[in-house]
Amino acid sequence: RHSCRYCPYSSYIRHRVTTHERIHTGERPFVCHVCGKGFVQRHHLTRHLAVHSAEKPHKCADCGQCFCQASTLARHCSQQHPVDGGVNLRMCPHCSKKFPRWDHFKAHLLTHTEDRPYACSQCGQRFKHRIHARQHEKVVHDRQYSVHCPCCGKGFWSMRELRSHVLVRHSSAQEDGLQRCDQ
Repeated sequence: RHSCRYCPYSSYIRHRVTTHERIHTGERPFVCHVCGKGFVQRHHLTRHLAVHSAEKPHKCADCGQCFCQASTLARHCSQQHPVDGGVNLRMCPHCSKKFPRWDHFKAHLLTHTEDRPYACSQCGQRFKHRIHARQHEKVVHDRQYSVHCPCCGKGFWSMRELRSHVLVRHSSAQEDGLQRCDQ
């Protein structure tokens, strides 16, 4: 049996473990030559290539909108034309909350567990969501912030965080331009 290096998952098929480990590493070796988007599995890239085609054979029966992939049509139908009785909804087995989108359902399930499947590639700290692991790597290890305080130079991910910092740390900063402040 082959085992995942990051969690208890195992399989008799090595390829399945290799593919599974990409969940932890974020590796996406199959790259679209048109747009550069990466994929964990080759068949995901093959399916994606349809978005660059002019052909849209999957038509919504409710509104007539056409899609290049059946999965995109299904997502459209569940979001735009929900079925009475929750047929298209995924229900959380822990709290009975319902989700029309699979990715939201999957992310919600992690709120009920202590599992942290995504690891920082530099220090090993673990996270529930891949985006949080990437954000950690950028901030802690690469020090890549989108905005910086003009008063003290501290970095932040968003203008909201910067404004909050300025209001707390630099009392006379102008709210609009953040031009002047007391230190």
